[in-house]
Amino acid sequence: AQASLASALSSATQEARGFFLKMEAYRLLSLLFANKPDTEGSSDMEKIVLSKIHETQDELLTNVNKTLSNEEDMKPKFAKAVFKTLEKMLPFVSTPISSDARDLMTAIKIEISGLGDKQKELNTVAAKLVEQVDSRLEELNAASAKTVENKAKSPSGSKKTKKKKKKKR
Repeated sequence: AQASLASALSSATQEARGFFLKMEAYRLLSLLFANKPDTEGSSDMEKIVLSKIHETQDELLTNVNKTLSNEEDMKPKFAKAVFKTLEKMLPFVSTPISSDARDLMTAIKIEISGLGDKQKELNTVAAKLVEQVDSRLEELNAASAKTVENKAKSPSGSKKTKKKKKKKR
């Protein structure tokens, strides 16, 4: 369900006609991401699901950012639904992370802290979520730096070629 519904629900958060339908799309997304990903010892099906979610993570982050930056629809109840979805989705954002996704997470963090400042009832929830986004960004940056180091350490030109001997007739 996660592999096939994530993209459709993500687009429903933007294209739904009414406020209630958008909120329901976010509620369903949060239920979809309720189980944390298990990267170790996962089955082939779980690996396929995680790769499908990884393919759509930019789209998911873009839609969350669009929703948070749209101030007309941002009521406290709706904001809490979006925050809950983002909180559940963060563990699924995985490496290799694109620079766009990194920028989107930073923009989302700014929007969340802005909403926390504007609406007093969201202040504590927003502060907690900003910390979670920060820690996830640090983890992703550390993981991407580690992969860059590993690529730099692996010798690329050290392969030896063997010459074939020609047979005499």
